[in-house]
Order: sequence, then structure tokens, then C-alpha cells
Amino acid sequence: MSTLLASYTSTGTYSYGYSSTLLAQTFVVPSGYDRVDYVRIPLIRIGTVSGNVTAHLYATSGGYPTGSSLGSTTYSAASISTSGATWITFNWADIAVTPGARYAIVFDGNGTSSSNTVAWWRGSTAGYTGGAGFYKYSGGSWVDWGKDFAFYAYGSVSVTAPTVTTTAAASITATGATLAGNVTDAGGGTVSSRGYVISDSDTTPDKNQERTIADGSGTGAFSEAISGLSP
Repeated sequence: MSTLLASYTSTGTYSYGYSSTLLAQTFVVPSGYDRVDYVRIPLIRIGTVSGNVTAHLYATSGGYPTGSSLGSTTYSAASISTSGATWITFNWADIAVTPGARYAIVFDGNGTSSSNTVAWWRGSTAGYTGGAGFYKYSGGSWVDWGKDFAFYAYGSVSVTAPTVTTTAAASITATGATLAGNVTDAGGGTVSSRGYVISDSDTTPDKNQERTIADGSGTGAFSEAISGLSP
């Protein structure tokens, strides 16, 4: 599930680019998050714009956007309103990022002139303390705009398989034993269920096919006295 990572919501005016001019807004990914899932930015269409507008995610160097796009997605320009700020969601494939690092939302409004372009709403000053707004003319370098663009950035934590160890059975009788295990790492997610899978014949039983006994949730050691086993 995605979580709001950073935002700036001032929409007092807007800026646009055309003839391959790009706009950008930087922000910092909070500690503990390693994915940027999608962004929302407020846009307004000016005149007629064919095709799509594009939002990218870039890394930064020295505070400025740098390198090539880490990921992007498009939105139909004709679907954007010509009246007021419309918050558009750009939902790209989740992009791996470094927690605590600064990244840039880069926007291409696909404009052909000042009368036919898509503009990005912004504040009238540099009111966002977590990053900065930039623009870049075709073939030029990024310039600090001194004003910040409105945005929401959402992210998540990548999840891997939990680390689970099996403890040797104890208190063994003809038809019972105490089984135990230990979840030492949740893998970045939540361990919703843990327990045991028992089989008379399969040394690697499948919990969807064999006897399964749940034993709590979360990380840590767990154990359970099991009865009704085959002698």
C-alpha cells in the first residue's frame, strides 16, 4: 500500500514550457521507504495540445535533476481541463529509490507555443522547504526557478520473503511433539500468519495440501505442543 512521502499544495499561479522546455520539482524520500509508486500534480491546458504530456522521476546531483529518466508515464493532454487546477495522477511502474535521497519530478507539457501547452500549477514563491522548483530549456542546463511546483509523491517499502528458521522438535511422544520456529526478519512487510505444516510422507509438505496449524503472527520465536500425529 502506498504512503504519502512528500507534498506541496500551493496553486496560486502556473508555469509552462514549450519547444522541449522541461519543468521539475525536487523532494526527499523519507527514511524507511525505497519505492516511489506514483505522483499527482495539478495541471491546466492552454489552447490545443495533441498527444500526451509526460511525468518522469529523475535522480539529483547537487540538488539539481541529473542523468536520465528513472521511469515515466503519460497522460492525454486533451483530457486536461482548460479551467482551474486539475490534479492528474501519473502512476508509473514502482521505481526503486534510495531512502533519504533527493529526487525530481520532471514534467514535459508537450507544448508548441505559449498559446498551446499544458502548464503546471505552482506557488508564487519558494515556499516548499523540502526541495526546489526548476526549469530547463532545450539543450540547456537546469535553472533554479526560485518557486515551487505543487505535487503529491507516494511511495512504499519493497517486501521480500521473511526469514524463518525451524527449531528441532522436542517432547516427542508416540503421537505428539512440541514444534517450534522463529521469524527473525519480516522482509519489510507484515507477517500475518505463522505456524506448521505436517505430513506423514512428504518431507517438504505444502500448506495448501497438508495439515496446517497456525501459531500467531509477527516476528519472533513461537512453539506449540502438537497432538494427533501418526505413531
